[in-house]
Amino acid sequence: GVVAAMLTVLVVFQVVTLRRKLKSGVFGAKLTLRLVLLFALMSVVPGALIYGMSVQFLARSIESWFQVPVDKALEGGLNLGRGALDGMLKDLATKADTSALALSTRPTEEHLAALNSLRERVGAQEVTLFSESGKVLAFSGNERVGLLPQLPGAAALKQLRATRSYSAVEAIPDKGLYLRVLVPVSVVSLAEEQRVLQLLQPVPAQLARDAEAVQAGYREYQELTLSRRGLKRLYGLTLTLALLLALLSALAAAFVLSDRLSAPIGLLVQGTRAVASGDFSQRPAVVSRDEIGLLTQSFNSMTQQLAEARAQAERHQAALTQAKAYLESLL
Repeated sequence: GVVAAMLTVLVVFQVVTLRRKLKSGVFGAKLTLRLVLLFALMSVVPGALIYGMSVQFLARSIESWFQVPVDKALEGGLNLGRGALDGMLKDLATKADTSALALSTRPTEEHLAALNSLRERVGAQEVTLFSESGKVLAFSGNERVGLLPQLPGAAALKQLRATRSYSAVEAIPDKGLYLRVLVPVSVVSLAEEQRVLQLLQPVPAQLARDAEAVQAGYREYQELTLSRRGLKRLYGLTLTLALLLALLSALAAAFVLSDRLSAPIGLLVQGTRAVASGDFSQRPAVVSRDEIGLLTQSFNSMTQQLAEARAQAERHQAALTQAKAYLESLL
């Protein structure tokens, strides 16, 4: 945009200068105007053709990005991944309900042994029994688990109190996707604090990678769909600026080339006017080796020959004058 603005200022300045030359009757101004119009026509027609074809191509290309089969395929892949995760989550929730019922009939001192047995039976990576206040009562994990369990967040506990169950797929930092299920464990007496059983099971690595890839692709596709009109405007504006830069550059170059072409002709005109007035000392500089350069060189040779012929004629005239004066003195 900045370059286009600078070129616009330059072209406007050149147009104003050419207009002043035309009003002043400067030789070569009309030729410059014709050459500028010729160059402009030669650049506008191909530029407009390429611009129109590019706009149509871009519009059709962008529309082809958002075909219905692509959207359906991404949505189907996303639903397939969600269905697989939902099935695993429901299966783990069923096992958690069964485990909670079994724990409710066990005394407190048997909870740890019961958790080990439950973890091996349900195939979970981590089984934790804690109070509603967050105190860990018993914990069992396999060799991949650390010393401390992964306790749920406040939002999960709030949902558990509201709906009496919680199951979700969560992303644990530096560990990946996990299935987390929380179920309440019945207490024997009202004086005891409510207990919560948590089952934590990692999502298979390949399924997690595929689900994240499909989710990311679907998200990017939706963003592209929302920005489709913006993309068209952006590419259209870019093409317009490119066309404007090309036209303005062509016009600026046309002014410069026209001046360079008409400048030697102007010098020749000045030389012919000087010769017409009797001044043979004008010698336009030869700046090129083309036809204009040859014409300038021929003009210089002609004026030199005319100057020599006039000098010789002046010498002859002087000699005749002297001879006439000598004859008159003899008579």
